Formats: sequence, structure tokens, C-alpha cells
Amino acid sequence: MWKTKNNNLNTSAWSIGTAPNVITENKAATLSYFGSAPESFGELDYFLSPVFDLTELPTADLRFKYAYANHPTFYSDALTVVVSTDCGATFPRENILF
Repeated sequence: MWKTKNNNLNTSAWSIGTAPNVITENKAATLSYFGSAPESFGELDYFLSPVFDLTELPTADLRFKYAYANHPTFYSDALTVVVSTDCGATFPRENILF
């Protein structure tokens, strides 16, 4: 099961809902940065996958679709995909995929 987390122990802004095809099985994770309150700027929200054991696979391929747009004013946000090889204890910079 996917989990959400916030670096300041606040409720994460991530939510899971039905994706645009309106099929129950088609889910999407969303984070509405645009609607965030100014006091939450600088917080980090995580969307964490379950552990995938890939040790028996010769290669692995991660694919996902995303929609991302930067806020047009001075606010700064980012989307990063990182792989942890120690069950989420660390997320080294060299493991950044996107």
C-alpha cells in the first residue's frame, strides 16, 4: 500500500482519487501545491511506494505518467523520483531518477 508523509509531521497534501478515465481501478495521486497555505511553503510531502523486491529480476523498468506545472510567481516547487535501496531509511542523491 502506498503511504504519504510530511517532513514536519503535518498531514501530507497528497491525496488518492479516481483518475480521469472514471474507471474505479484507474487511480491517481495528486498534490495540489497551488492551493497550499503560505505557512506550509518549505514543507516536503512524500508519496512512498510499498517495498518492491527486484532481486530476482535481471532488469527493472519504472514507468509513470505525471502532470507538473511550475507556479508562475516567485514560489518554488519540485517533483523528484528517488529510489531507496535500504527500505526507505535513506534516499541518496545518486538514486534520483527524475
